Amino acid sequence: MRTIAKTFSVQYRWVKPSGTYGAMAEGLKELPENDYVIFLNATDWFAGEKTLELTVAAINDAHERGESFHWGLGKTPVHDKGHSYFLKHAKTPEKLWKMLSRGTIGLPHPSMVCRVSDINELGTFHKPWKVSLDYELALNLGTERGAPAVLGFPISYYDQHGGSATAPWSTLASKFRVRNTVMGRGSLIWAANSLIWTALRFLLRRSPNSPLRENVLDKCGWHRFVMAPNKHYCALGDDQLFPGCCEKALEQSMAVTSSLEE
Repeated sequence: MRTIAKTFSVQYRWVKPSGTYGAMAEGLKELPENDYVIFLNATDWFAGEKTLELTVAAINDAHERGESFHWGLGKTPVHDKGHSYFLKHAKTPEKLWKMLSRGTIGLPHPSMVCRVSDINELGTFHKPWKVSLDYELALNLGTERGAPAVLGFPISYYDQHGGSATAPWSTLASKFRVRNTVMGRGSLIWAANSLIWTALRFLLRRSPNSPLRENVLDKCGWHRFVMAPNKHYCALGDDQLFPGCCEKALEQSMAVTSSLEE
């Protein structure tokens, strides 16, 4: 990691392990209040080489229109049983907030960009650890700062082997509790909604050989992966080969970097 950071002029800081959200809280201490932050877990990576360029452009465009940019959510590609697709997203801030607050979707925090001062003021990551602390942050942001900006491009590639993806039912229960705490008891009316969507994706993920799987995913909002307007890391630029094509290119790049350091 130090070699990679040095090569790309990135600041690398190691802190004593304190859990995912503890690491996030530590990282926030290093950032000015007016900065923006994107949190990537160890197995996540920016989906394409234009991720930061597109994100900065979206923030600047909002400011040029005289609008505040507190937080935004981009598209999140995943790879399941030979098929790359996006997690559910929306085309308008209002629809995206409705999906979040009703439990239709969770929060893929590697695709969230947020102003540091807003996270610090809400104090979410300074609370005791729990699975859905990032989802709690999203609900607090939406309640206090308004609906998220819609970033219509792939921001991060999300690894499906993390706790939320591999334990969907415990994650669902945790999100029920979070919605009840942040949104009030009235939010329980949407419990069936989140249960249905969780169950549907659970079944689709476990039916890799079904001829209907790809069409059902697309019809239900888990659309086929498209890199544009972002850009592949690899020279092939074939969306059907993602993420393997870009992973291979990045691995080769890191191998070259390591050999030069030696």
